[in-house]
Amino acid sequence: MTLKRHTLNLLFVVFAFGVLVPDAASAFTPQPGFKKVRIGYQFMFMQPNASAAAQLITEGNAEVVAGYPAATIAYAADAVIETMARRAAELRLEFTVLDDYDRIFLPGATIDARLGTAASLHGKALSAPYGRFQQGLHLIQFSAPIIQTWLEQLRALGVTMVQYVANNASIVSTTPETASAIAKLPFIQFVDQFHATIKPQGVTRIAGKVDDFYVIVANVPDAKAALASLAALSRTPPQSSSFGDAQLLAQVSLDGADIERVLAQPL
Repeated sequence: MTLKRHTLNLLFVVFAFGVLVPDAASAFTPQPGFKKVRIGYQFMFMQPNASAAAQLITEGNAEVVAGYPAATIAYAADAVIETMARRAAELRLEFTVLDDYDRIFLPGATIDARLGTAASLHGKALSAPYGRFQQGLHLIQFSAPIIQTWLEQLRALGVTMVQYVANNASIVSTTPETASAIAKLPFIQFVDQFHATIKPQGVTRIAGKVDDFYVIVANVPDAKAALASLAALSRTPPQSSSFGDAQLLAQVSLDGADIERVLAQPL
């Protein structure tokens, strides 16, 4: 669940040509000391040799992450990026460093996929693992800008896409077992629970102080249980409505002492 006060507090609960493709079929693994780069085919009509990007990637000992009609996303060591940029100019290619493609920007924290959740949160507490086959919110990051076929593969696994998060990331609803399968997909580079500490923060937690909140709940079959737990905590009868295709918006009145219990909900 995510939660927001009426002014407003939101909270999540469950609650072509020249296209290069990666060689491996295993999951992409981000690493410290590396950055994503975009190699664009700016002058393709003046120099129609689509092998120029492949040549640059080979010379830089870089890794192809994903290919698109107008560009290739590659992964390169920090030590060679400056040299690759100069060589790209010689080859008449665009070259852009995309360091933020390994970062996930959330209201409660920024996670660097190269470091993992625990290291990115600098000692903040992580939530207890979900139970077996328990539906709950997870945070995933794609290795590059999202392609429709990737979303189709996730939906085929029973994953509900709840909300996009910058950069190239999404909050999804699934089980721990399916999350493990997602982590093996070649276009996924990060999967973890959506921990309470990284959900939207900045809400009052003073015991005895009651405020009105909007709580966002993933619109999945288990949402009824999440809404029932909210109703049990709310000081007034909750009102809920659809909030996009994959979310429900519940209006509740909560005591500050109950905020942590709401954030700890899986959906």
